[in-house]
Amino acid sequence: MTDQASGRLAELRSGWRVLLGATLGAGLGVSSIPFYTAGVFVPELERAFGWSRAQLSVGSLVAMATLAAASPVAGRLIDRRGVLGPTMLSMTALIAGFVLLAVQPGSFALYLMILAAQSALASSASPIAYTRAVNARFDSARGLALGITLAGVGLAAAGAPSLVTWGIERFGWRAAYAAIALLLTVASPVIILLLRTDPVAIAPRLSESAITARLRDGPFAHLLATFIILAVGLSGLVLHLAPMLRDLGMTPLEAAGVQGVMGAFILIGRLVIGWALDRFFAPYVAAIVMVATAGGLVILGWGGTAYAIPAAAMLGFSMGAEVDLIGYLVARYWPLGGYGRVYGLLFAGFLFGTGLSPVFITQLVASGGGYRLALYGCAACVLISALAFARLPQFAKPATA
Repeated sequence: MTDQASGRLAELRSGWRVLLGATLGAGLGVSSIPFYTAGVFVPELERAFGWSRAQLSVGSLVAMATLAAASPVAGRLIDRRGVLGPTMLSMTALIAGFVLLAVQPGSFALYLMILAAQSALASSASPIAYTRAVNARFDSARGLALGITLAGVGLAAAGAPSLVTWGIERFGWRAAYAAIALLLTVASPVIILLLRTDPVAIAPRLSESAITARLRDGPFAHLLATFIILAVGLSGLVLHLAPMLRDLGMTPLEAAGVQGVMGAFILIGRLVIGWALDRFFAPYVAAIVMVATAGGLVILGWGGTAYAIPAAAMLGFSMGAEVDLIGYLVARYWPLGGYGRVYGLLFAGFLFGTGLSPVFITQLVASGGGYRLALYGCAACVLISALAFARLPQFAKPATA
């Protein structure tokens, strides 16, 4: 075993508590559980209150937009106060939000207010905090540790909808909301106790003026544009993939199977790409993955459903990379004392692109080119992001600075 490999293994052994806490936190955080379970509640809220599906789609947009707006504030708070305090308060707000959703009386305006307040006040219980803790604890195994952390989101995406659906069928939708709140109430102290084992994750290191200077000096604008373009090209395909495949001739069952392949490769991508980030220059890893993904989208548009499975695999693989890359690159280009602020701004940009992506795809479809034109448009965005990744500068500072 090489010295580098043994060093990575030693880091994983010594830091497993922080890694487990961050993985649980990411899987149960505000950018995971509310978003991956929201769709399951849509039919129930339609029947209970007569709200339309279009109205409920506005709810998801409000939640995402609020989280995007709150993320830079959460990042600055984490830099100033450390990970633990903001995370505890945000987990409490997340729990309270689900309790309020369970007892809501049927006012749509109140429903939107609950979603907005939950997203804003729980914004520190997100990858901003959990990747900060991991980056503080890991260096040589940082990429794999981030991949494992954000695999928690993939596991939540795979398991939470089915579990919540079972709960709704057995006990009703109000009880299902309450059960989510109970799960978070039990899990929150465990997450905090695991993260407390890492003193580096508690205290900030960098002054406000120093962070501002680093924002000017580092490749911030370059990365912000890159992640927005990447999100526009990729994120909306989660929503559009199944109807796209049906439009190209697949049955609903076949399309669902292909979407399942994409979901599996989101999890695989987080781990494999995290492993690669520890061994190769991260922007080149990102560029290669995105070029392959763009190629898969072009092949799907050109060849149709015969290439649906490999295209979905590459799409899922690259979707396993974006949030990992934000955390990894921020920690390599900026000191950890300013990590929260930089990550929060980039994460907000990524969420903004995620919100634009379905609209972008819908406009391309409506223009007369159908889903083939949409696939080519998405491929162009992904390819532009690949070129942008490849042009990033070398890491000019030590990883632990």
